[in-house]
Amino acid sequence: MMARYVLSWRLWRALNRPPMAHPYFRRLLNEHNRSTWERVRTGLWMVTALLTVILLVVLPVVFFVVLLLAPVIYAMLTTTFYCTLWAMDIAGTVAREQTRRTYELLGLMPVGALGVNWIIGLGRVHYKNGLARSLEDVFATIQLLACILVFALVGVLLSRPGEDQLQLGLFVLMLIALIIGVYADHGQSTLICICVGLIAARQTRTVGDARLWAGLCFVALQVVSYLGLLLTVLLTANALGLSAYSLALPPFTLLLTLIWRELLLRSLWAWALRNLNATECDLHLVAQYAYAPTRSNDG
Repeated sequence: MMARYVLSWRLWRALNRPPMAHPYFRRLLNEHNRSTWERVRTGLWMVTALLTVILLVVLPVVFFVVLLLAPVIYAMLTTTFYCTLWAMDIAGTVAREQTRRTYELLGLMPVGALGVNWIIGLGRVHYKNGLARSLEDVFATIQLLACILVFALVGVLLSRPGEDQLQLGLFVLMLIALIIGVYADHGQSTLICICVGLIAARQTRTVGDARLWAGLCFVALQVVSYLGLLLTVLLTANALGLSAYSLALPPFTLLLTLIWRELLLRSLWAWALRNLNATECDLHLVAQYAYAPTRSNDG
């Protein structure tokens, strides 16, 4: 019942039911653009390796802290990298259609202006199975955290009542919050990047400006969100200390983050709808072209 009122959930379901039967969507999937996904993965690994060496040499203590948080940091980085590219590609595709004077013609299709823009968003996200590839990285992180969670639960069961059990209990709740948070962050970030891409295309005149505007805005939103999350955790943890009340920190932080991202998504989605003079109900016109998703060609 609650899912009906959560925009993130509704759009995430629509995102995972791409209009495979729509000719324009299939054209977007079959475009032979530059192979950016492989370069993103290579670049991400190079940046990670470089930062690891720097931390190990300059700040060895920080290095070991980062090492413990490496799976979560990696998931956040991959999500941000993928979504930044998607936002830029979406904005660039819309701007390109406008430059070619084909955007107005696409808007005459039965799905309407919102349908065309949503198809562009889905086409860029699903291009070369980008969404599936990004989810593989997220699920790898979740599986690792789940394994750690199992050992932590065993530790809670075998420990004696006292401060040690309180610390283990807090650790278990943190792991559960991280597992939920990593998956939710990926989903909400993907939806936010689609909105940013659609909005950016309406704010500029050229393809290059649209891509730049979308990339910078999305990265800024991610940085603000992550810094706000970190600040909330530090301030709350300092106020509560190690006590029974500290057990409320992980679920409180998770809930606060989900609500903030939901409100951000609602604001961006409303902005995109105003630009297109459309309502969310228009998405039902796209749903009729959806059937069981199939993997697109990697060529």
